[in-house]
Amino acid sequence: MSDNERKQIAGAITRGIYKGLDWDVDISNTLDEDMERVKMAHFLNGPTAEWIREQHPGCVWLPVTHNDFRVIKTVGNLAWLCFHHVQETLQAQVHLSFDPAFKLPEADGHVA
Repeated sequence: MSDNERKQIAGAITRGIYKGLDWDVDISNTLDEDMERVKMAHFLNGPTAEWIREQHPGCVWLPVTHNDFRVIKTVGNLAWLCFHHVQETLQAQVHLSFDPAFKLPEADGHVA
């Protein structure tokens, strides 16, 4: 998965939450209390993660905590956070990087 694909997904998530707002709009007042940050984390880790699994089978949402939102000031900051939490699934990564010559060492430390 390319960074561009992850950016597109992150942008879709962010535009879905803050419809019509420019990237530089200050949203910190919507995330300035713990309960607001908990609700946002719950939304991203729940319905958003499910949407990603359904719409982008090669991707996974890495869970966020309410503390992740303490540094979010703008819509663009939220998009950046989403970009970093949308990742390629481990299964896809393993498939792409599998080395058939890979051998595990034996119990004595020698490779068979």
